[in-house]
Amino acid sequence: MRLYRINHWLLVALAVSGCSGELESFEDEPQHGGADTDPASCSARSPITCPADVTYADVAPVLEEKCVWCHSQTQDGPWPLTTYEEVTAWKHKIRSDILSCSMPPPDSGLELTAEEASLILGWLRCGAAR
Repeated sequence: MRLYRINHWLLVALAVSGCSGELESFEDEPQHGGADTDPASCSARSPITCPADVTYADVAPVLEEKCVWCHSQTQDGPWPLTTYEEVTAWKHKIRSDILSCSMPPPDSGLELTAEEASLILGWLRCGAAR
């Protein structure tokens, strides 16, 4: 068991050290599949590396297609996600909701693909470049 722990942490250290950017510290690391989701359909995973050259311009179309339907100043969402400033102000909540697969809500008819979730999560984790 001790050898496993050492090897596990060595692999984690190597993975993080190969990151192309700084990893943001997120205290909450929820497991995928929240109480209201089907764990088999939830594909969100916490990234361990930083995507190269991903900016807000790369994630904005996904947010517009999957989030802004509700999260805008004219809709019922609790807080708008229409600008870079709004998105980054809620980055911890967005990350938590994506990882728990509670957003978009299962009854919304919208779903993040694994690639979309990974793009947003990686961008948030690695500094949310403008």
